Amino acid sequence: MGAPDRKPPSFCVVIPAYDPDDKLVGLVDQLRGTGLERTSAEGERSHPLPVVVVDDGSEGCEEVFSQVEARDIPVIHFEHNRGKGAALKEGLSWAARRGFSHAVTADSDGQHTRQAILDVAKCAQDNPGSLVLGVRDVRKMPRRSRLGNTLTRTLFGMLYNVRLSDTQTGLRGIPLAHVDRLVSLAGDRYEYEMNMLVHSDALFDGIREVPIPTVYFEGNSGSHFDAIRDGARVYRVLFGSMPRFLIVSLASFALDYSLFSGFYLSVGLSTVAATLSARAISATFNYLMNRHWAFRNPGSHYTVARYLALSVAIISANSLLMHLLVDVMGGPALVMKVLVECFLYVVSFTVQNNLALGRHEAK
Repeated sequence: MGAPDRKPPSFCVVIPAYDPDDKLVGLVDQLRGTGLERTSAEGERSHPLPVVVVDDGSEGCEEVFSQVEARDIPVIHFEHNRGKGAALKEGLSWAARRGFSHAVTADSDGQHTRQAILDVAKCAQDNPGSLVLGVRDVRKMPRRSRLGNTLTRTLFGMLYNVRLSDTQTGLRGIPLAHVDRLVSLAGDRYEYEMNMLVHSDALFDGIREVPIPTVYFEGNSGSHFDAIRDGARVYRVLFGSMPRFLIVSLASFALDYSLFSGFYLSVGLSTVAATLSARAISATFNYLMNRHWAFRNPGSHYTVARYLALSVAIISANSLLMHLLVDVMGGPALVMKVLVECFLYVVSFTVQNNLALGRHEAK
């Protein structure tokens, strides 16, 4: 007896809009009547691709939204601007409540074409558990957008061991199987999209990328992304555990130094015995604090064995780098010590962050 047929994916296009112009109306017109081809027992059939628009507290755009609603497209209105993340959450919840299994999120400024939206939906249809990203050619972006995107995706790849071509794309095919967890992610503005990537392992069956056209109007002058304010929010998500990790590191150093002083001066242990005894206690404190506070109860990959292996590797790398930089290359020891410690601190955080998220291997 064969396995029962699974219900095929159903899609809704979610468009968050803040102070949109006629490009939103043009996009809606392109999508009206658009069908997603799907093979079934009856053969190849076209299924509608409904659209919902979320008005994120826009001002002076009544005519634009009236035109959208005149085309029988539902518009959810926020009384005040709440941010792109809040608009996306509302749109995803709306789609899930109406029985859609997937949402395709698209921007309202005309940068996402009808064909690009269909390509992302088709990939999501073929990979129903995956988060699908419509990725642009970074080389064709305006300079400011190119630099910001390059820095963000480089840091994301380093910190989370996932290499993506475009971490800031708003065109995404999103499974709604875990919509409650999806909309509970922190962030009501642009940082929400980054948080979705950070927690993608827990929400989706991997990430897939679909190349899309790189479309900008007037050098992206109409973007509402504030490079300083919104950029800070995005990087706060990227380095979410870093402040707590730093506090634990400083506390561990203070504990290690105090214990060493006590063991050496008060107990009378040798320097080696005092060092090893203090380090054993401070390392245990460091591991427990990182596991239960800095990384907020990580998964099963963050183990004592892996922590000890990392510690041995860090100590070995420290000794080797100091030997090469000072003894072989003749660099100033005190300066090199600071540089090596800073570099290895970042390495330690990166590895532990990946272990905490279960991303010890890239997909």
